[in-house]
Amino acid sequence: AAVAKKLGRKFIAIEREEKYIKIANERLAKVSPLDNQLLQYTVEKKRPKVPFGKLLESGLINAGEYVYSKDRKNIARVQADASLIFNGEAGSIHKISALILNRESNNGWTYWYVERDGRLTGIDRLRDDYAGDHQ
Repeated sequence: AAVAKKLGRKFIAIEREEKYIKIANERLAKVSPLDNQLLQYTVEKKRPKVPFGKLLESGLINAGEYVYSKDRKNIARVQADASLIFNGEAGSIHKISALILNRESNNGWTYWYVERDGRLTGIDRLRDDYAGDHQ
């Protein structure tokens, strides 16, 4: 009951012993509800789980197309199996970006871009587009 009151919720409390009823009422009298602003529940929106291969299947990216780092210093080629080729190395968007950055792992979704209408567009944005079309 005390927690419910603090959270601004309705509650029903049941007790048959008069002694415990008195104790509970004294405790409840001391509880103040939290400020309503603190009770707002914001839910983290999870990114859609979309395999890179789905972008190829949908035609958002094509086999043989190039992907670029944001500064265009690194370029890899998309293979038909959704892997990338970079300097003779093949691997996932994550593996190849990690290799370039000399890291154990890296988020390839935020590293790679494709050229669309003369401008770079993040493949992460294409993933969002795909997820929005397939909900």
